[in-house]
Amino acid sequence: MDILFIDIDGVLNTYSKLSANAVWENGKLHVDEDKVKLLSKIVQSADIQLIMHSGWRLFYDDLMNPISRESEELSKMFFRTGIIVSGKTTDFSSEEIKQNRKFSLVKAEEIKAWLLQHPECENYLIIDDLDLRDAVLKQHQIQPDPALGLTEYDAEKAIKHFSKSKV
Repeated sequence: MDILFIDIDGVLNTYSKLSANAVWENGKLHVDEDKVKLLSKIVQSADIQLIMHSGWRLFYDDLMNPISRESEELSKMFFRTGIIVSGKTTDFSSEEIKQNRKFSLVKAEEIKAWLLQHPECENYLIIDDLDLRDAVLKQHQIQPDPALGLTEYDAEKAIKHFSKSKV
């Protein structure tokens, strides 16, 4: 089973377009539909299950049903591009981490916990703009520049990663 762990902020949107990391501003969701289409291109390239590994996962229940306006809009955008999110990592963030937005302190542990719970995962890739602070996971990471978000180059790297696992 191939797994793609996906972050949202800094990947499907760019910090240059967000004021104070706002996800909803002036009645508009700050997720770039072109970047969502690139994600769709990756997911459609192989039999890849998408796992949300982002603060956005808190906007979804355990069955990945949207529970906020932001997640409803993101889910509609995903639906339009054929993206299905299969699950999410468990949130290990303390209140202090959430307040200070220091998610990179726990993201590696969240991914490793998910992988331990899913030994059927044969191949995985992480797309996250943050430094995961883990040498092993870093070998499985594409780290977009948060000012640019997911690029065509990143998408091609991801597609190559998953196609190599089939050879």
